[in-house]
Amino acid sequence: MGTKIRVFIASTMKDLRNERRHAAARVRQLNFEPVNAEEWATTGTRPWDRIQKELESCHLFILILGESYGYVPEKGPGAADGLSVTHMETRRARELGLPILPFLKRLEHGVELDPRLKEFREEVGDWAAGGVSNEFEYDDELADKVGASLVEVLSDSYLSTAVQERSKSVRALEPEPEVGGAGPEAVYVPPELTKLVARREVILLAGAGISLAAGYPSARAMTETVTAHLRRELDDPTLNLRGMPFQEIASNIEAAFGRRYLLEIFLRAMSGPQGIEPTAAHLLGVPLFNRIITTNFDTLFEDASRSQNTGHAVVEDFKADRSFDGRPADEAKLIYKLSGSLDRPDTLLITEQDVWDAYGDKPPGWKRLVETVMQSPVLVVGSSLRDEVIKMLISEAAPSMRGFIVSPHINRFERLQYERLNLRPVEATADAFFRQLAEGAGLPPAA
Repeated sequence: MGTKIRVFIASTMKDLRNERRHAAARVRQLNFEPVNAEEWATTGTRPWDRIQKELESCHLFILILGESYGYVPEKGPGAADGLSVTHMETRRARELGLPILPFLKRLEHGVELDPRLKEFREEVGDWAAGGVSNEFEYDDELADKVGASLVEVLSDSYLSTAVQERSKSVRALEPEPEVGGAGPEAVYVPPELTKLVARREVILLAGAGISLAAGYPSARAMTETVTAHLRRELDDPTLNLRGMPFQEIASNIEAAFGRRYLLEIFLRAMSGPQGIEPTAAHLLGVPLFNRIITTNFDTLFEDASRSQNTGHAVVEDFKADRSFDGRPADEAKLIYKLSGSLDRPDTLLITEQDVWDAYGDKPPGWKRLVETVMQSPVLVVGSSLRDEVIKMLISEAAPSMRGFIVSPHINRFERLQYERLNLRPVEATADAFFRQLAEGAGLPPAA
């Protein structure tokens, strides 16, 4: 199954608790997975055994060092060497070949360090991934530097190659995935939806949330990756594009540097160096839905269709209202790629102008799609309905559109918005929802 890039965060506990929290938050914002010992539930596993197991499943190692050397066990692993747990974690990470990203807190003048800590700080400078270590003073400064270092993973760099190599070891540890079954999270699926899906009458509308679950970078990561490229290109280390919509950023890049440059950095950012594969939502979605509409650039639905031989054709060009194997579009199994596809860069709709060039004049294929959405119930998964193409589709299909929308967290205002669009809200993660839906619709466990 696809996996997020897992980042082990190591530091001494008592003096750097807040710093760890900020670092972990930034890791999550980029859609990487922080592995933070503070958050582990108490288990019967010996602490060092648990630490080693977690390290083996990680792609990167972040080390945060302050004024404390940390806890030194009096017995058990490492006790004979007089090493702190943090020091032991770092050495084990190096043995496993994890890229090590050290962040050293600036020390006040005249601070007298434990000799072991002084040696440790000097030691990690030689182990730093790419020979780089960062100093920081404040929590937010640390978070920004952690983010900047992790963004390099999404570029053609030392870290990208290192993550690819680590993924080989990480995947070797993964158990065979089970696509079917109810899974650990029980969710409520409206019975009327189950009946409609069983008859293959529902259209699936899948957004970025499904790709995020597979391990693709977040919008924040995309923005920071592009910003890093522009800082180097423009020789402007203070450039900050945070808060600007990605489509607007892409438009400015294309105007300044051309389409080829825009595509180059976009494809690098979407490379997924850890290796990304379809999730349960993808694998269960293709046998459950004859028609899938997605704004995602990736090919995970196509990969899922090929692996299960469901026979879905791909629609990327809406200029014509074409047939498929002699069947009209509303009778064929189709994956509508509204924003283009990574395997065909010429089809990618990255800027706002791309969207309007593709759909602004309402081509025949687009009109047919709008009619289909108006006539059949839809199931929205992984979308907040803010994407430019989705807003265009909904504005034309409403008020005839009806269906359901699935999201892990739905606040009061979102609920009102969805209900105004005739979409019944269901709170659940995509994978858990699809497992429950597949069971109710009679899909075999091994889809």
